[in-house]
Amino acid sequence: MKESPELTERIGAYVSGNMTPSEIMQFEQEIAVDVALQKEVELQRQLHNFLSKKGALAYRKRVQEIRTEMLEQPSPLKAKKQHTSGYWKIAATIVVLLSLGLGVWRFQDHAEGRNDVVFKQYYTPFPAEDEKRGELVEEEVIQLTKLYRNGYYQDVINFYKNTSEIALDPLEQLYVGNSYLQLSQSVAALKILQQIPESSPYYEDGLWYQALCYLKQDDNMQTKKVLQSLIMYDGRYKDQAEELKEALE
Repeated sequence: MKESPELTERIGAYVSGNMTPSEIMQFEQEIAVDVALQKEVELQRQLHNFLSKKGALAYRKRVQEIRTEMLEQPSPLKAKKQHTSGYWKIAATIVVLLSLGLGVWRFQDHAEGRNDVVFKQYYTPFPAEDEKRGELVEEEVIQLTKLYRNGYYQDVINFYKNTSEIALDPLEQLYVGNSYLQLSQSVAALKILQQIPESSPYYEDGLWYQALCYLKQDDNMQTKKVLQSLIMYDGRYKDQAEELKEALE
C-alpha cells in the first residue's frame, strides 16, 4: 500500500458509503490483494462506527474548523522538503476526518431526518419543581407533578384532559407541553406552551420549548424566529439558542 492523500480520501469515502457501485467494486479488488490496505480500511471503519455514535452537530462543526485551518496553511509545494512527509500525514488525517464526519452527517440525515438528529441533541425535559398552589387545587397539582416527575407522560396528558376545568399555571403548562413533546405530539405541545404569558418567570422556558416544537415540525423559519427572540431576551437560554440557530443555517 502506497500512502497518498488520494488513497486516504478513497478509504474515507469507502467506509462512509460515499462511493458508486463501480468504485466500490474496483476498490474492493485492490483491498483483496493488499494486506496493509485491508488493515487501514478496517481501522478507518472502526473510527467511522465510533464517530457515528457521537454528537453529529459538534463533530461537524469541528471538522469544518479543521478544514478552514488547513486552507489557511501554506501549500506543501512551498514547504521545505524535510517537512513534506509530515504535512501530507496531517493533511491525510484531515481528509479522513472530513470524509468520515460528513459521511456520518449524511447518513444520519437520511436515516432520521436532520431536524430529528438536531432535536435529540438539544432537547432535555423541563425538570419537575416543587409545587406551591392554593388548597382548592393542591391535590390535583401534586398528582400531575408526581406523574410528570416519574416520566408517566401519557398519564400527565390524560390527567390534564380529565381535569380541564382546572386552569393550569405556567409551570404546569411546561409539564403538559413537555409530556406532549416526549410523545412526539409537537402540535399539541406548541398549543399549550404558547399560552405561557410574557409576564411569567417561565416565559423564557416556554420560548425554548416552542422553538423545539417548531424544530420537530421541520419549520426552520419559525424555529429561528423564536430562537432570535431568545437571543434578544438575553437569558439563560441565549447560548443554546445561538448554537442551535447556527446549526440550522
